[in-house]
Amino acid sequence: IPSKPSMILDVLKSVDNNDYVVWLDADAIIWDNIDEIKLQYDIGVTLRKPKGGIVDSPINAGVCFFRKTPATVKFMNTWISACQNGVSDQRELNRLLRGISPTNVNSTLTYDIDNTIVTVRTFPCDVYNSWWFKKPQMHAKITHYKSKYRRFWPTRTIKKF
Repeated sequence: IPSKPSMILDVLKSVDNNDYVVWLDADAIIWDNIDEIKLQYDIGVTLRKPKGGIVDSPINAGVCFFRKTPATVKFMNTWISACQNGVSDQRELNRLLRGISPTNVNSTLTYDIDNTIVTVRTFPCDVYNSWWFKKPQMHAKITHYKSKYRRFWPTRTIKKF
């Protein structure tokens, strides 16, 4: 969704400084409390698990976390511009944050984006953006029923506890 960063920026404008905004694609479900994501970073992204070989787009933009800081707002404007000229929000996010790899999971990295230092925290997809569907509600706090996995979308209310 090329308009995703614009929608996120609109919400960021409506919250207090240092508040967190969580983006979930419409095909994602949050199952459990995620207060532990409230750490010191500007942008939080979820990293795909490698299935072997090099992952050229390690970030899945279906679940992202944003803490309202001046660096985050500036980053969002850069991402918006990239999406206007690019292919997709996810591809442009991976391009802006190139160098992240699945080995960086649970790390905080810094980037110089348009002369602003942006801190990026990486989170594991298997907990915060899972599409491994043997028993997703048992190990994931957020499940993402993307692409070919939409057929697993629950047709009834699932109680985790």
